[in-house]
This record gives sequence, C-alpha cells and structure tokens, in this order.
Amino acid sequence: MKDSITMKIALLGGTGDIGTGLAIRWARNHEVIVGSRSEEKAKADAAEYALKAASSYLEEVKGKVIGMKNEDATKYAEVIVICIPALYVYETLTKIKDNFDGNKLVISPVVPIRKINKSFVYDPSIVAKGYSSATEAIADILKAKNIVSALHTIPAKKLADPYARLSYDVPFCASNDYSKGIFLELAKDLSQHLNCLYVGEISLSNLVESITATILNISINSRKWDLSIKFVE
Repeated sequence: MKDSITMKIALLGGTGDIGTGLAIRWARNHEVIVGSRSEEKAKADAAEYALKAASSYLEEVKGKVIGMKNEDATKYAEVIVICIPALYVYETLTKIKDNFDGNKLVISPVVPIRKINKSFVYDPSIVAKGYSSATEAIADILKAKNIVSALHTIPAKKLADPYARLSYDVPFCASNDYSKGIFLELAKDLSQHLNCLYVGEISLSNLVESITATILNISINSRKWDLSIKFVE
C-alpha cells in the first residue's frame, strides 16, 4: 500500500474506547467509518472523533470520520475492524455477514475473557463454541479470506490520547501475506513507534489474544494500569 492511498476503514462497534483511538489516529490518512447499531449514535460519535482529530493533529488530518450503522459500514469499507465486546461478536456478525465481501480485510482486536473471582481467564467460547480463538470464530462467521489478529495489548486509554507515544510491541497473526502487508502499513499510521511482530497464521491467534488476560491480572495484583508489552533481547 502506497502512502498516497486512502483506505476506507470501518470500526464495527467503534463507539467504545478502542474505536475512539483508532478513529482519531487513522483519520490523519484514511476515511474512517464508525459503526454502531444506532446510526444516530454512530454519526454523533464520528463527529466528536473528527473534531478531536482536527484539534489534535491540525493540518496532518487528510482523511475524515463518518458514522453509519454496522451493516452499512461493513458494505462500504475496505477494511473491517471488530471493536465489539467478545460477548456480542457472534450476534452482531451474524446480522451483518450478508453485507461482507470475503475479499475484504478483517482486523480483530477482540479479547474473549471472563472474570472468575478476582482473576481474568481467557475463554474463546464467549464468542462461539468449538474454536481456539476469537479470530478463528470471526473468520468462520464472516467467511473471511483475509484476517489479522492484532492490537489486543495496546491500552485503550493511551490509544485514545492523540499525544501518547505508543512505543509498544504488537504481536499479530495473519491469514496470508496480503493481510500482513496491509496491516503493517495501517499500524504505521496509528503510530510510527509501534513494533509489529509476526507470530504466525491465525491458528496461533489464541497465543496473541490471551496475552491481554495476563496483562490485566498483572495490573490487578500490582496496581499498575495501562500496561502493555515489549520483547527484549
């Protein structure tokens, strides 16, 4: 993907924390579509994100942010990012799957975890039973040929802060070289400081998704928040 190319990126369920950060950062170079069950909410939040991006990045903003219902955003965009909580992924995707073209790129930062007592436990059955990861379930529901499992370990609060330096490692899985290449370019547009590390095919997505449960448990027990990861030699 060349720098001059603007992509249409839909953030399904993009009215939450992670959607805020992705929208304002990608608005610098791309057309971002905030998706929601409610078109009214999608448009209201999109206007808020666009204003935040413009006030933060000024002349750097060459893209735009608009709002649509999830179904329309899916049909319109070239890249689909699943920003939906794990519990609602199956229900939402089964409603919009007829609007999805299997050749589009899907990015899944979905983390299927549940809290047991005071600890977080990784559990992909929250999305759908019989899968070892949320990403594999999503790929099957949408019949997606191009899918990436990534962005799980970036703190939403930091992502939503346009001035935060996202100096993190980002382990990711991808279904093919095309998916890998597009994702790496889009990651650069979130922050030049992200270091994306390829783990392997999406059959290994459980390894990537489950890191978040580890981070959350460390946060609870150490009382340190907004943690992420870096790999060192």
